[in-house]
Amino acid sequence: MASEPRDFEREARDRVTRRQERETRALTEFQRGECDRDTARQNRALENSIANQASVEADKKTALAEHDKQWKQASDRLTPRPIPAPAFDMMGPPARNLVQDHDEMRQRWSERRGQMVKDLDQRIAACEDARTEMQQGFARANEARDQAHSEARRDLAQRQEQSFDVLVKKELDRADQWNTPKFNQRSRDGDARGL
Repeated sequence: MASEPRDFEREARDRVTRRQERETRALTEFQRGECDRDTARQNRALENSIANQASVEADKKTALAEHDKQWKQASDRLTPRPIPAPAFDMMGPPARNLVQDHDEMRQRWSERRGQMVKDLDQRIAACEDARTEMQQGFARANEARDQAHSEARRDLAQRQEQSFDVLVKKELDRADQWNTPKFNQRSRDGDARGL
């Protein structure tokens, strides 16, 4: 009979320990899930940023290729032909200075191409800057989340440590109620009735 209270106490301690271990595992699983969700969202955001930048780079390549194609077509129109065009008028139209026209057109096209390159390069740089800023923000958010998780685990451990003896006492009180004659009588009555 003297060993029974120690057995009840050991069982109560084991039950409280198991309950606290379940609480700790649940918190750990919740935190792991939160980290996984954050990581997935962050990866999607970074992938979208990279895809956006790739789209701008493709637009740049396409726009410059189209611009160069148009320049080649315009340049070909100004190239002198091997066969002179027939002149029906003795005085003819005033002669065009093809070299000057070509140079002026080339300068306009070069300026337009330079502006296109500048604008598109700025958009690409803005994508890179936004992604860098996004990564820094993610790092700060992850650090804050990890710190909050550490604090939550520490708080749980402290709460569990502080409440352990109280919970063991409650378990022992409950065990004492289980061993009362009234409880045992009800238990036997239930067994007799097939419950």
